[in-house]
Amino acid sequence: MTFYAVRFGGSPRIRYACTAAIAPGTRHNIIDHRKNILEISFHTCEEVRFSTQEESFVTGPVDIAILMPDERYDVTLHAAPGTAVTMTSVAAEIDGLELSGYHTDDIGQIQGLLDAAPPDTVFLPRIWSPEEIEFQELTALMHTIINNFAAGTTSRHLLCISDWYRICAMLDSAFRREIARLVQEDVPADEGSAYYYVRKAKKYICANCSGRLTLADIAENLGISTGYLCAVFKRGTGQTVVDYTNMIRMQNIRARICEGDDRRFSIICAEAGMHDIRYAQRLFKKYFGVSMQRYRQIENGISLYHKNPWTEAEVDHDLFKDEEP
Repeated sequence: MTFYAVRFGGSPRIRYACTAAIAPGTRHNIIDHRKNILEISFHTCEEVRFSTQEESFVTGPVDIAILMPDERYDVTLHAAPGTAVTMTSVAAEIDGLELSGYHTDDIGQIQGLLDAAPPDTVFLPRIWSPEEIEFQELTALMHTIINNFAAGTTSRHLLCISDWYRICAMLDSAFRREIARLVQEDVPADEGSAYYYVRKAKKYICANCSGRLTLADIAENLGISTGYLCAVFKRGTGQTVVDYTNMIRMQNIRARICEGDDRRFSIICAEAGMHDIRYAQRLFKKYFGVSMQRYRQIENGISLYHKNPWTEAEVDHDLFKDEEP
């Protein structure tokens, strides 16, 4: 496996954040000069091949790709003719970024690196294939960053940075859990632990959020009190149970729009467990930055927000430096 040990020497600055429609079968360069720029992206394509001078790797529609500084990436999209493909990407520039790359399948060696690393080190896999629950969480955060980045205000920029750190923390935590599983052959989620209850609550919410769902229902399924449920869930995820449930419902609505469901939004929302269409519309814009109608247009091939880094077939200059006054 390929992964990176990263230390942030300074605060990140979001350099671009966008969702863009791209024609499948074409080839694009993603910024030749990427000094101190760390990018996280995902796509709706059947398969995307990223190539550098030394190697190449493939990601699918439920994979997260982490693109590192000082690399030139060529990307080739493979999808059925006529298929609408979107790529979502958030990239941060970090001064003083310290980066070490590793490629090894020796789990003992990896565990040794984790144990010996300074406490401020973040470990990021090159490709992360999360479970559906985690994928929904991360994609919601990325769309929120896009929304706040497009607003262009100082307060929204600070929210971007907060969510960027949350994404990095999710990736680091997922990598460490996977290594622990490989070392111990079991994720530390013993029955009765807070981690166990949070994970079980997430699964129950995802399986039942299309219907009426209450805190009492979830707590009863776990065999704990509602007060303890709220406490461990907030501590383990940084979200309330209600916020998490709403996020999953919004993700389900977005998925139906992406799949081409052209029925009235009130019907789509009701089937996802949201019967108040006005409230659902407000939540959707909160999580994804645009209305449901606008999102439907985006999924039909209309690019989102602003200039994106994939519009030039060949990038042989420093795109960001050229923008400086």
